[in-house]
Amino acid sequence: MLKLSNLDICKKYIVACSGGPDSMALVDIMFENKFDFVVAHVNYRKRQESNRDQEIITDFCKERKIPIFILDADQKCYQKYEQFKNFQNKARRMRYDFFQKISQELKIDNLCLGHHRDDFLETAIWQDEIRNSKVSFYGIREKLINFNLHIYRPLLNIYKNDIIKYLEKNAISYGIDDSNYLPIYDRNKIRQSLEKLSSLEKDQLVEKYLIKNQKLTILENQIKEIYEEWKKTNFNIDTFNKYNWENRQKLIFLYLTNNDFDIKINRLKLKAICNFLNKKDHTKLFRIGNQIYLTKKNVSLAFIKKK
Repeated sequence: MLKLSNLDICKKYIVACSGGPDSMALVDIMFENKFDFVVAHVNYRKRQESNRDQEIITDFCKERKIPIFILDADQKCYQKYEQFKNFQNKARRMRYDFFQKISQELKIDNLCLGHHRDDFLETAIWQDEIRNSKVSFYGIREKLINFNLHIYRPLLNIYKNDIIKYLEKNAISYGIDDSNYLPIYDRNKIRQSLEKLSSLEKDQLVEKYLIKNQKLTILENQIKEIYEEWKKTNFNIDTFNKYNWENRQKLIFLYLTNNDFDIKINRLKLKAICNFLNKKDHTKLFRIGNQIYLTKKNVSLAFIKKK
């Protein structure tokens, strides 16, 4: 039996399940360990295998009498999220709205996701080597709070091949998304290169990024303290401009991510916002997203939405 991390048997959980190997293993392990949970599945109807994946998880839950909630993303559903131009952003907002709805109905604020250790490495390498990003954390966090949900990834210390072995040993059906193996995407190329590594080689990579994250955590805590100081001033612009250039960009990143908007954040945008706030002109607006603007309201920074 694979061991889950950071879960409390006394708590109730929503488990997001796509029907793929990772989430199917998570559902089965939680069932075998007698956790109190419900399953949430989103059928995006974007792949030929979408209905097959839904049948896999539906049959599994029916056989074991596990409560399951399904969102069928029909055309009407997609129209609701037409303001999100990128499909990944659209799908993410769609499923988290669905999770929140279940959370409110059942009064369960804990959500489990099926990401594993290879996902951690894939994301860390993509951030580090492909995007060359300045991040506050490499990889995927094991626990976080987002969309008013406590999010857990209890398989994050387990490699994908161990998950597959578990499923095969216990004769558990699962679906495969063939698009994950098309070599035309950077993340897929990383995924395929990781599959060629031994467990020892992957452990060494994990250790490399854990050390980096320890250093980043110290810096992140420092910037959070600065952000709280700035927040106490009601996001005063003069106070903001007294911080050094690097900290200003980090503060703006926190300011944007702490607000629930569909905003694409990159270095150029952070730099442009900092330049905007450094100017003495307090009348102009800075567009940061679809109908979303930053404004200098009196002496403070604020959001404004325009139709």
